[in-house]
Amino acid sequence: MKAVVKLGGALFKRDPDVDALRSMGKVLSSFAGEGNQLVTVAGGGQNARVYIDVARRLGADESTSDLLGITVTRANAELFRLALGSIAVTKI
Repeated sequence: MKAVVKLGGALFKRDPDVDALRSMGKVLSSFAGEGNQLVTVAGGGQNARVYIDVARRLGADESTSDLLGITVTRANAELFRLALGSIAVTKI
């Protein structure tokens, strides 16, 4: 089976819940360990929206604001890569 799982930004709130990340990582690792193909996509959540808003208020253009949001989203993906352990890709 093939699956795409969208990890909502709420999983990566201001103070991410390490136990929740580990738990989700274990569930998805188990799914992948059964021979399934898995792709996970991390959201930026409230943190990304806050950074985008602050950038705009500081006069940043949309491209710069978008890049800040992407940076936060990539950080979230990196955290989840760590939670997935050995089944994760090595580069985000």
